[in-house]
Amino acid sequence: YMADPTALKGKTFPLTAVAFQPGSASLTPGSMSTITDIANFLKAHPTAQIRLVGYANDAMGTVTNKSLSFKRVNAIKSMLVAQGIDYIRVD
Repeated sequence: YMADPTALKGKTFPLTAVAFQPGSASLTPGSMSTITDIANFLKAHPTAQIRLVGYANDAMGTVTNKSLSFKRVNAIKSMLVAQGIDYIRVD
């Protein structure tokens, strides 16, 4: 995809290896390696930009699924930034 200049932009790649603790924005222990892989990919492709889209269906208490999705996406973005990725590249 990245090597094909004719490929349409905006391709979606599901992150099936990323999971969160139920009702929380805390990643499961095995998910961090996927976030590191994404950071390494972005470092190797300095002009690439990504958009994170989150879905939740396990909100608890007063937290809504929309609010939990937002928190989870921001948790991933923060981890990418902590690994040296410019926040402007992550929407």
